[in-house]
Amino acid sequence: LKVSSIYHRIRRRKHKQKIKIQQKIDNTLKYFNTSLFTYCDNSNLSTKYGDLKENIELALNYLSKEDSYWTFLGEDDNIKVWKTNNPLCISKEDKKWVCVMTKSVINASPESLKKLLLDSDKVILINKYSEGRKDIEIINKNCKVVWNRTRIPLSSSSFDFCTLMQDYTDPNTGMIMIISKAVEHSDAPITKKYSRSNVIFGLNVLIPSNDNKEITHFISINHVKYTGLGVYPIFARANAFKGTVNYMKQLKAIAPLILTE
Repeated sequence: LKVSSIYHRIRRRKHKQKIKIQQKIDNTLKYFNTSLFTYCDNSNLSTKYGDLKENIELALNYLSKEDSYWTFLGEDDNIKVWKTNNPLCISKEDKKWVCVMTKSVINASPESLKKLLLDSDKVILINKYSEGRKDIEIINKNCKVVWNRTRIPLSSSSFDFCTLMQDYTDPNTGMIMIISKAVEHSDAPITKKYSRSNVIFGLNVLIPSNDNKEITHFISINHVKYTGLGVYPIFARANAFKGTVNYMKQLKAIAPLILTE
């Protein structure tokens, strides 16, 4: 009885700790939303690729969705994965492709993790299927266009992506947002070597831990469309959990090692 009582007390204590951590994250997100609206109102984000405010508004829309919007796929190694069958896009073709949300904790500060995710030379270290990523246009210190090449297990094709990446750091909370979205660029023409695919929308949110500045609460939303032989929407949906978990395990394992070199 004593052992059982101690076990249940430990479980209750851990549950309360998880609730407190989630409340802190929710409060930080609410403040971050306000900060982003102020940033959008006071900044000129118009580029030849469109108004970047629209990307931020879409990110905030995703982050404000109720739990019922997402379907839980499972958890592995403290990596939780959800999907939605109703992604926030207009195209019927894009809606066929699964949109996945991931939450986990990474042993690296948000600022260090941001530098790692934005460093095109480091992509091959955190994604074992990557064939390289290249910066092809620097728009400003917080925005660039990249050309990414990758493989997918069981596919006969290699894929490439031309993607705009933008980031924003809140000066008060240290919370960071990285947004990715497909664009076209003359330095990344469509060729027969790769099947051109698109990041319909990608989002990484890096939230600093209140207890340890070297820990990041990580939220990721990815909505990707592939073209080419062997990859279809049904394949992407079936592999959403496994593929996401494999990538996150690699990132969680590699990030602390790279960042301490």
